Amino acid sequence: MSEIPSSDAKKKTICYIGNFFFPDGNAAGIRVRSNGRLFRKLGFETFYIGLTQDETAISRDGSFEVSDDGFRYQCLSYPTGLGGWIRFRKKLHFVTRQLEALNPSAIVVYGSLSSSVFSFFLYRWARKRHLTVITDCVDWLAGGVGGRLFRVAKRLDTEFQKRIVNAQADGVVTVSSYLQTYYRSRDCLTVVIPPLFTGTERSGTTKPQSGFSSRPIQLYYAGFPFAVGRGQIERRDFKDRLDSAIESLSACTEYDFEFNIFGVTKSMYLDAVPEHESLLEALSSRIIFHGKVSNSVALASLRRSDYVLLIRDVNKMTSAGFPSKIAEAVGMSIPVITTRTSDLEEYIEHGETGWLTDVSPDQDYSAVLREVLNQGSDRALEMGENCARSRPFSEDRFVDRVRVFFDKLGILE
Repeated sequence: MSEIPSSDAKKKTICYIGNFFFPDGNAAGIRVRSNGRLFRKLGFETFYIGLTQDETAISRDGSFEVSDDGFRYQCLSYPTGLGGWIRFRKKLHFVTRQLEALNPSAIVVYGSLSSSVFSFFLYRWARKRHLTVITDCVDWLAGGVGGRLFRVAKRLDTEFQKRIVNAQADGVVTVSSYLQTYYRSRDCLTVVIPPLFTGTERSGTTKPQSGFSSRPIQLYYAGFPFAVGRGQIERRDFKDRLDSAIESLSACTEYDFEFNIFGVTKSMYLDAVPEHESLLEALSSRIIFHGKVSNSVALASLRRSDYVLLIRDVNKMTSAGFPSKIAEAVGMSIPVITTRTSDLEEYIEHGETGWLTDVSPDQDYSAVLREVLNQGSDRALEMGENCARSRPFSEDRFVDRVRVFFDKLGILE
């Protein structure tokens, strides 16, 4: 552990605050850590105040832990129950005391440590002290699923955060051009930083050629395509159309493939999509559900895969966000098969580092899957080598973009 380096003078220091599990407990933790490495290239030291569900990791005395790559961080308790999300003053007091000691050049706020009201009061506190506030906005989620009261409350909280609170920041880091266009319309200074991946957190190697063509083509998916434990869910509420991927693969059984699914179990899937029970029975040797596993297990499977398969609809949620699993795959030299959503066309070269397809109105992607499967594993290996050369999500590609953004904010001195 380490103490806060107290000083009366502002240093080139950034404090990242929000609902991420640092250093790499979730996709949000990986994003903010990658951004911290990007800021480091511009001479900034980044501190983190995030959340944890591990009671033993909660920061209680104000000291910082140190990550293996030298970032100092603290973890506050993850809110539980409605009251945990509503009550924020204790967290706000803790955070503002840390900021007073750190005296950073800027704070970057990712979501909120509790409700959007926390962010509102944090911004107001920072504004009174002429502290530069930057929002890191990576999505615009729908109201979700659950009881009507929960959905209404979630929707109001999201809209207040995205429309009111975020727009009051001095600058907005967005993950997509969709969000950049929105915040520019609100006269906000913006910059787009997609999910970055350099392999530091999760290094991988190019797949070995020995025996590579003799096994089924390996397709991979990891994530939570829908809210689990909610029973049958409307398809419009799916974040990832895993159902469409499975249906389309069911029409490609003339090819030898395996589709490994991580995150949800078969029973979880059938709770949401019960009509697929007989389909999964017929594909039992080809569609394999692994459920929730450790990162090391999932990544070992990813390294052995030929392609990551991700199907999404085009809607506000998918246009505003950006699939971090795509950046992770390409960063590990795994080409992708995916629909044209968000800004993927800016980073994925069709036929070279991945296969891009338009969203099908009838949710049938069997034609593109047949085209890919017909080319075999050797083609996937070639495309993986293209991914390794292109490195579209490398931090180095975004240094100049962020330098201009920081200069306009007046913190690059």
